[in-house]
Amino acid sequence: TRETAGGVSYLELRLQLLLSYCTHLSFYLLLKAEGMAVKGHPVIEKLVETRVFMDKLRPLDIKLKYQMDKLLKTSADGPDAATAAGDALKFKPNLNALQLPDFAGDGDERGKSAAGRAHEEEEEEEVDKSGLYRPPKIT
Repeated sequence: TRETAGGVSYLELRLQLLLSYCTHLSFYLLLKAEGMAVKGHPVIEKLVETRVFMDKLRPLDIKLKYQMDKLLKTSADGPDAATAAGDALKFKPNLNALQLPDFAGDGDERGKSAAGRAHEEEEEEEVDKSGLYRPPKIT
């Protein structure tokens, strides 16, 4: 695994949290199966604490999902993909594929990609050569 400076890696943390949650949950179920009272038991506090930590990691899960899926796909493809794994540019999203759906159906700015809007703004700046500063339009 990759060493981290002064901490643990994201996947190790995620694994430890899931393992801790499963361990505490199974102990809780054992207490319930034996008919023991669980109200005020420390295992409840540990379950809640672990769940809060996992919920705090959820936004990071969402941000890293694309890269993890891409790495898993690359590793599953075989040895040819191993050489491509060194190229970090292959793991970025395709900006041209990012388009907002045109819900209104009127074909206005909402349906254009970010790259398309940037290109149109550059063309508008080239047309306006009057010497006056024109701030960019914010949509």
